[in-house]
Amino acid sequence: MPAADPTPYWPDVEDWTGFLLVVVPVGELPVPAGEICRQVRARIEADPVLYDLVTVGHTPRVDPGTGRGLLTGVVEAAMPERHFFAPRGVIGVVFVATDKDAVRTAYENARRLPGDQRIWGFPYGTVAHPDGRAGIGAEAIQNCVRSIREMISAYEEQPEIAGSERDFLHRVTALIEAGLVSPEAARPEPLEPPEPRRPEPAPARPAPEPPASPRPAPAEPAPPSGAPAGKPVEDPVPGADPDRIVPPPEHPLPSVVYDRADVVTVDGRSAVRRLTGPAPTDTDCLDELQRDGRSVGLVYFVLVPDDGPVPRSTVKRRTEVVLELDQVFATVQYDPVGDRPAHVAVEVLAATTPVQRIGVLRRAGEMTESAVPRGSIEYFSLAESVDSLLSEVRRTARSLRARGLTVANIHFVFLATMAFPAEEATAHDWARLLRQARVTWIDFGPPDPYADRFDMPSTPFGLHVLSGEADAVTLIRQQSAPLYDYARPTPRPAPESAPRRWPFHRRSARR
Repeated sequence: MPAADPTPYWPDVEDWTGFLLVVVPVGELPVPAGEICRQVRARIEADPVLYDLVTVGHTPRVDPGTGRGLLTGVVEAAMPERHFFAPRGVIGVVFVATDKDAVRTAYENARRLPGDQRIWGFPYGTVAHPDGRAGIGAEAIQNCVRSIREMISAYEEQPEIAGSERDFLHRVTALIEAGLVSPEAARPEPLEPPEPRRPEPAPARPAPEPPASPRPAPAEPAPPSGAPAGKPVEDPVPGADPDRIVPPPEHPLPSVVYDRADVVTVDGRSAVRRLTGPAPTDTDCLDELQRDGRSVGLVYFVLVPDDGPVPRSTVKRRTEVVLELDQVFATVQYDPVGDRPAHVAVEVLAATTPVQRIGVLRRAGEMTESAVPRGSIEYFSLAESVDSLLSEVRRTARSLRARGLTVANIHFVFLATMAFPAEEATAHDWARLLRQARVTWIDFGPPDPYADRFDMPSTPFGLHVLSGEADAVTLIRQQSAPLYDYARPTPRPAPESAPRRWPFHRRSARR
C-alpha cells in the first residue's frame, strides 16, 4: 500500500503554531457539518486573538460505535491542501450529534484508542440542539469556541504538546501501512512551497515598475498659503524595509497643515446608514472583497483618547465626520499609483494602551453611529501605539493576500481633541508610520493660541493636519487625490416646473 510522502511542505524559516478543530458528526445533526464550521469560523475570525491561528474543518459522518473513517477524516481535515495546515500544530476533535448517548459513546471510544492512533491531542463532545433561527443552538457553537480557547491555554502552559509537520507525516505513514487510514487522504499534490513571512532585506529598494497602460495622474492639489514644504524624510535604516506593506509612490507628498482660518464649506452633506441585516463579521467582509476581486485600500479611523471631559457637541461632530468620510471613501473606484481598479475597506481602532479594535472590518459606506463610540479619557502615547497599529495593518493585509487580493494603500485617520503632537520625541515614531501609510490628523478640540507651528518633511504617502471646525470631508478628499480616484458625483437634473392645475369643480361657499 503506498505511503504518504514524508517530505515537509513548510520551510524551516516558518516557526509558528496553528490550532485545528475538527468537527466530527456522530449522529443526526440539525444542520450540515459545514454550516457548523462556518458559524464557528465566524466567531473565531471576529476575535483578533484567534484570527490568524485557528483552522476549522469537519469529517464525514462517523459511526459512534466503531469509529470507522474517523482517522481518515481527521487526516484529511489536517491536510486541507494536501499538506499539513501549519509548521507546528495542535489538533482537537469535537464529536457533535443531537443524541447525547451517541456523543458520549464516540468520546469514550476515542479516548480508548492506542496512543499511536490518537493523532489529536484534545477530544471534546457537545450536543447540537436545533434552533428555529440559526438552525443550530448557540450553545454548541460556544462549546466549540471554548474548546479552541482551552487548546490555546494548554499550549501556553506546555508548548511541547504542539507536533511538528514531520512527526505528523511519519505517524500518518505508519497508519497507512497498518491499513487504518486511506492512502488517498495524505497523497501529496505538486504544490509550490510558501514564501517565508520575513524575507531577507534586499541591498536596495526596488523602484516601482511602470504600468503597461499609464493613466494620466491627477493633478496634485496645491497646498494653501503658509503650508511648509520640507525635504523628503530619510530612512533611519539604509536598504530595503522588510516590513514594507505597500510600495510607496514614485514622488513623495508634502505635509499639508491647515489653520483654523482656512475653512471651506459645502452643502448637502449626509450619511447613509444601513441598519438592516445580521451582525457583520470579518469573514463576511473578507468574502465580499474576495468576490469583488479589486485591489483594496485600507482606511483606519483611530480614536485618540481624550485628556479630559469632552462636550457632547464635539463627540457629535466627530461621529458626523467619520460617517461622512466613510461615504466619501465608498466612492473610490481607482488606484492612481498602481494603475488598477480599487475600492476601500474601513476599520475603527482606539489608540489606547494597548490598542483596541472596535467592531469588524467593513466595506466603505456601511458604517453606522454605533461603530464610533465615545472616546475614553487616557494618556495618548504614540510610541506605545505605533507597533500595535502596524500589527493590525499587517494582520488584515495578510488575510487579504491569502485570498488573492492586493492591498492598494493604507490610510490612518486620527480623530483627536488635541493638537498634532509633532516634536523631537515623536518624530521617529511618526516617520515609521508615515513610511507605511498616509496619516490624517483631525483636531476637534478648542483652538490653542499658544500652539507652536511645526515643520514636517515630505513623506511617501503624505501627512495632512486640519481642524475639525473646517470642512474636513472636502479637504481630505482634495489632499488624498494622489492616492484615490473618486467617482465624480452625478449632477441632479433641475426639477421641471409643473403647470398649475385648477380643480374641476368650484368649492362651495360657506354658509
